[in-house]
Amino acid sequence: MFLAGITCFLTVKTQAQRRNSILPGFYPDPSICRVDKDYYLVNSSFSYFPGVPIFHSTDLVHWKQIGHILDRSSQLNLPHQGISEGIYAPSIWIEGPHLFQKNCWYYLMAAEGGTGPQHSEVMFRSKKI
Repeated sequence: MFLAGITCFLTVKTQAQRRNSILPGFYPDPSICRVDKDYYLVNSSFSYFPGVPIFHSTDLVHWKQIGHILDRSSQLNLPHQGISEGIYAPSIWIEGPHLFQKNCWYYLMAAEGGTGPQHSEVMFRSKKI
């Protein structure tokens, strides 16, 4: 399940209906991905460090920040970027995944941003699947 560009409000049915802000504060351009019963959300961070906060939820109402995608200064080299430049509208949706194994490592290569001429490739590496 992929939800990009969702609005900042989600109606949740409990004993009474209520409007719930997904994340209060400064978290623009949310992108949500579901993995089994877990939901993950990332937001734009522009030129702020650490970059691209990532949150976890099991119900789309209660969110806990679990870290940042860009947590090392070497990953976010934006010395001359203005506040509204840098990393924006992140996506955690990938296409065309390919899984490889070499020397006890698994590598997942996938297209990011579609499969057209302007797409990027992203590579993930792990000892376990």
